[in-house]
Amino acid sequence: MVFQRLAAFVAIVLLMPAPARALNNCTTFGDYRDRSLVTVMTQGFRYSPACARISQGATVRIVSEFGSHPLYGGTVSGGNATIDPASPIGPFVQGLQAEVQLNTLGEFPYFCDFHYGMGMMGSILVEPEPVMFGDSFE
Repeated sequence: MVFQRLAAFVAIVLLMPAPARALNNCTTFGDYRDRSLVTVMTQGFRYSPACARISQGATVRIVSEFGSHPLYGGTVSGGNATIDPASPIGPFVQGLQAEVQLNTLGEFPYFCDFHYGMGMMGSILVEPEPVMFGDSFE
């Protein structure tokens, strides 16, 4: 009986379409849900990793020269950047690193205000911590 319920649940989950995501060109996300701290670094005119999936409550450390690469939370679409004043990310306009703990589920895009036209943007996807089943699953 337990196996049948589990098989039905897995089948339903596998048949559900994945939510469409493409904020700031993030169509795939690196999976960092096993980390409590994820570091995003500037590499040239890109962020690495630019698109990261993290667990709720994790901290993102952004290492960059913010005077040369001011970072704002918001989206880039059609060559235009739109700052999201409600974003938990940024603004970071001075210094060399900043940290933000993300406790709210959702997607939080960000960009460099000077170089978004060169592709300097990304997004953080915050999801619930994965549920692990122990040996006593029934």
